[in-house]
Amino acid sequence: MLSFTDWKPAMERWQHTLALMCALAQPAFTATADPSVSTSVVVEAGDNPGRASLQAPKALYAPPPRIPPDVLSPSPSEVVVFADLAGNGEVQNVSIAVSSRLRDLDRETLAAVKQWRFEPTASDGHAMPIRVRVSVVFARSSPRPSP
Repeated sequence: MLSFTDWKPAMERWQHTLALMCALAQPAFTATADPSVSTSVVVEAGDNPGRASLQAPKALYAPPPRIPPDVLSPSPSEVVVFADLAGNGEVQNVSIAVSSRLRDLDRETLAAVKQWRFEPTASDGHAMPIRVRVSVVFARSSPRPSP
């Protein structure tokens, strides 16, 4: 059985490493710039046939997709998904409209948009289902300056 004195040098090294990571205020595993995600929601007239022009509903809850940094290329990647919304603003169904051609980005975008919630869309005082397009653009943020 190992005693505390056998573990003490390893613990001290770990504490020094942790203190250094905190002092630099940057995780040790971040070697590249963090990904930046921007989103927009639009309603295309052809997506809701027979309805007058509609405004895109406001997203009330819209967590961004979680993306591993090694998936991103240096140039921005865009995913556009169709999101079918119920009358209460919940996302009922999502599907890819325009693929990024990166399977992981497409999957993460679908998973994130499935969780979104929108303001209900009303027509003549009644909530109605609607289809929106959600554009998600992934880009590397500019590199952090070295201290």
